[in-house]
Amino acid sequence: WSGPQKYFSRVSYSVVEELPAQEANLELAGTNKFLIPAVVRPLKRQLEFLQYLQLNKKDIPAKWHFHFAGDLDVNDEYCKACMEVAATLPELVTMHGYQANINQWYTSADITLIISEREGLCRGMIESISAGTPVISMEVTSAREILEARQCGFVVGQNDYPDLLARINDLINNPSLKSRFSENGMTTRKELFDKSVVIDVYEKAYAG
Repeated sequence: WSGPQKYFSRVSYSVVEELPAQEANLELAGTNKFLIPAVVRPLKRQLEFLQYLQLNKKDIPAKWHFHFAGDLDVNDEYCKACMEVAATLPELVTMHGYQANINQWYTSADITLIISEREGLCRGMIESISAGTPVISMEVTSAREILEARQCGFVVGQNDYPDLLARINDLINNPSLKSRFSENGMTTRKELFDKSVVIDVYEKAYAG
């Protein structure tokens, strides 16, 4: 190989449009509402989280409610298992299935949770911060780069559900921090995911 010996990379994010004005927030169960936006399948680890909630429900505040919004195949075995566990937690969990108005779900939630085993650039993460809703995420690709570096959310270790709940508690009990995360998230959308920014990055990359 006789080519250049030094290389560099430039990150090219996908576009996330500024969210249109929404009607009134959805009437969701719970005083504190937490959104898990993802298709229900093993990679997203909904079942493991549901099982943790089931085992520890006595330690979870009664005013908390977890809303699972995403494609749900009622004939799939994994989905069936999730629904069976959720059915034992009606005061704590609702499985909503696919929602076309997902933007309104982000703005109606207090916090978005990303509980996946792995992600690329998690669409739910960047859509949520764009809506001004802070995110708490398992350690997946781009989580630390976006949430921690940009101060618009928290990152916890894979499957560390106790720390996940502790971080939820931190945000719920610190309105000023939650507000700061919200503002930082919307700023991050403009700086990283706005159409004009993404087009400029691609133009510079292909121009050479």
